[in-house]
Amino acid sequence: MLDAYTIIGFIGALVLMVAVVMNQLGRWQTNDFEYDFINLIGSAILAVYAWQIGSYPLLVLFVVWALFSAKDVVGDGFHQLFKKGKKDESKKEEPTKEEPRNEEPKQEETKGL
Repeated sequence: MLDAYTIIGFIGALVLMVAVVMNQLGRWQTNDFEYDFINLIGSAILAVYAWQIGSYPLLVLFVVWALFSAKDVVGDGFHQLFKKGKKDESKKEEPTKEEPRNEEPKQEETKGL
């Protein structure tokens, strides 16, 4: 039977694999909030696992991974909030009409010719 530490390690690995698979399937890009958030959760779980089993090289790896993922989660979160606000503001604006393309030159434009 698996001990609790091994189960925690498997959970962390599975969480990270979700991000990799979703990226490989083209559903998430590496700069998507979801991708970064799942990487943060998985790397944090694996950092706990590495600490529990005393694997300090892996602990360093997963702590650094989690820190970079946290930076991206915060950055993406602010970006999404800002982007959402911009979308809401743009809805208030009146749509502009496009001018017809094949118009004949106006009288004022041809005076000098």
